[in-house]
Amino acid sequence: MRNLILIILIITNTIFIKAQDIYKTSNGFVRFKSIAPKENIEAGNFLVTASLNIESKEIKVELPITGFAFQKPLMKIHFNEKYLESHIFPKATFTGRIGNLNFSEGVVLTRITGTINIHGVKKQISENVSLKKQKNTIIGKCIIKIRPEDFEIKIPKKLRKKIAEDLDIEIELTLKEE
Repeated sequence: MRNLILIILIITNTIFIKAQDIYKTSNGFVRFKSIAPKENIEAGNFLVTASLNIESKEIKVELPITGFAFQKPLMKIHFNEKYLESHIFPKATFTGRIGNLNFSEGVVLTRITGTINIHGVKKQISENVSLKKQKNTIIGKCIIKIRPEDFEIKIPKKLRKKIAEDLDIEIELTLKEE
């Protein structure tokens, strides 16, 4: 009898795990753009990890701050040492939920809400997201705007014309079913 109960529990847990529909990536992409009067700055990061649970609609995203690549090496040094202080705050994270996940409509345009943590400061956000499902893959795209001052990132007065007040953050995740 014990063996029968054990087998039923194993089968039930296996079905439950599969029913959760977890999608993951370890090579998502995040790019930020600063369009300012005196200089445009752009950097990209391919070291983004993410997971999406279809059943609960929960999403988690994490990226190392030092993973951003810049056109000029000195920009990367300043970004990590002076502004984002990556030695103290080594990663940025987002945890939240996605609204509609009805993929029968093809491309799903919905909202993503949750908490973004940059430079040790947490902030609630709600943004539009585009999702497309192809077989065992979900492609998600989102653009958010952030203000460095909202995350206690100090920009010296002499550089305010070189760094935008609002930064565009483009996120693209290709999540595969686990």
